[in-house]
Amino acid sequence: MKRLIGGGLALAMVAMVGLTFAGEALKKGDSVGAFHVEKIGGATEDGVDVGENLCYRCMYGNRPMVMIFTNEVDGEVPTLVQQLDQAIEKNSDSRLASFVSVMGESQEDAKAKAQQLAKQAKHVAITVPNEVHGPKNYNLDSDAGVTVIMASKGKVISTHKFGPGEMCAGCVAGVVAELPKLAN
Repeated sequence: MKRLIGGGLALAMVAMVGLTFAGEALKKGDSVGAFHVEKIGGATEDGVDVGENLCYRCMYGNRPMVMIFTNEVDGEVPTLVQQLDQAIEKNSDSRLASFVSVMGESQEDAKAKAQQLAKQAKHVAITVPNEVHGPKNYNLDSDAGVTVIMASKGKVISTHKFGPGEMCAGCVAGVVAELPKLAN
């Protein structure tokens, strides 16, 4: 009986450890993989037409980049896009790039939300990922409102996850304050 309980407890602990890591989002040092999106708007001078399907991650290569995966386009999300637009414009020599992947319950829902956000973006590309809930290889938390992944040279520098409605002015300031880390 003790062996059965002990074995069951060990199996449960292994299962818990597996669950802890199974959905873990990309973290510092991880490689950022390829995934395809449809451009909805923004990034007016990047040579990509609205409606084109491509891999922005691939197009940007090893450049410093901010990838935003969001289920919401209200609150402080437009402010984050505006702040990134300004940073890209001010620091054109750093070749900083950014794109937002707007997600939703369906492609139609995501596109409608993305079109709202695209009206405000000049340098940041607004996209909808081909996979409705974002790229599987990024292990995004489907319960998150916004996930920001900052990468350079093909590796994650930092990941920030905000629950629904949690993106705040301080959160935006924190993300923007980290932009110099991408240059290193």
